[in-house]
Amino acid sequence: MSATATATNRRRINGGYSIHKTAREMRLDPIKATFAVFAIIALILLIALFAFCTEVRGQGKAPGINNGQCIPIPTMIDIVKNRFKETIVFKGTNNRGEMVLIAHNPLTKSWTALNSYGEQFFCVVAFGADGLVMPEVEHGRDSKLKPN
Repeated sequence: MSATATATNRRRINGGYSIHKTAREMRLDPIKATFAVFAIIALILLIALFAFCTEVRGQGKAPGINNGQCIPIPTMIDIVKNRFKETIVFKGTNNRGEMVLIAHNPLTKSWTALNSYGEQFFCVVAFGADGLVMPEVEHGRDSKLKPN
């Protein structure tokens, strides 16, 4: 077999005239290109939405203290008093017989609501950055504010 015949046989591999695609065969289909652009934009928006939702859900009162988190009672009391500089302004019992505490810092106006879980933990049920302890009101004909 001659060198010319061998070169011709190489070009006809895979049922075509050449192993390499021509420029005409490499043109993008407009529908496929539109779908690819749509898929890329959708993926970017999905990632942005996930990042936003994660950021909103991950908000906490302080690093390591998140809404719904339960911590042993002595540790939580220490955190509230020494880290947040809040004092207990309310202590009560909820309808399930669990202790509820609300702590407040009058300087920063931050507050934290804690709910006992069992007899060993306090759970953060709510917190905020703008709170005010309301004065007590005397009941009677001439209601007057009582100092706290």
